[in-house]
Formats: sequence, C-alpha cells, structure tokens
Amino acid sequence: MDRTTRSPEGDDRQAAASGQGGHRRVPMNHAEADLPDRARRALARLNPVHREVLVEVTLRGRAAAEVADVLGIPVHAVKTRLAHALHAFRKHLIEAQA
Repeated sequence: MDRTTRSPEGDDRQAAASGQGGHRRVPMNHAEADLPDRARRALARLNPVHREVLVEVTLRGRAAAEVADVLGIPVHAVKTRLAHALHAFRKHLIEAQA
C-alpha cells in the first residue's frame, strides 16, 4: 500500500508500507545540507529504512507516532529502527574519524 504525504518542506513523498523492500531515498533537506561532511557521509551509509526514520525524527522533529502513521508501521517499529539507526550512525562517525 502506497500513501502520498506532504512533508513540512512541501515535497510530495511516497511512503512504501508494503515491507517488501520497496525502500525510497529520503530527499536531502536544508537541515541535512547544513550537516558537517562527516555526518552527511555517515548518514548516507545507513540502511535506507533506518536513515528515513533517523531523518524524520531527529532532523525534521517528527514524533515516533507521526512517523509510524506516515510509513504505515507500528510505533515500536519506528523506535526500533531509530535505535538501530543511531547505533550505526555513531559507528560510521567513529570510523570516519579514524
């Protein structure tokens, strides 16, 4: 099931809720463009599913329940993906520093 939503930036976005690998690239927004190069590279290395949740919650300031509704997944799945995303993001940042 695909649902089109409108982000705060006004761009149309497709939310693939089928869970069958139909991942979409999270578009770069102004908040991401302002990130240091090292952080942008670490973000780009994330699994698309994890990156999507990390961007929505941390950079766009959306609540887990809102992200869950947009993606058509349970809130606990958003929180789990966010935890995995943060772990991987930190790992990539440390690797980039070395």
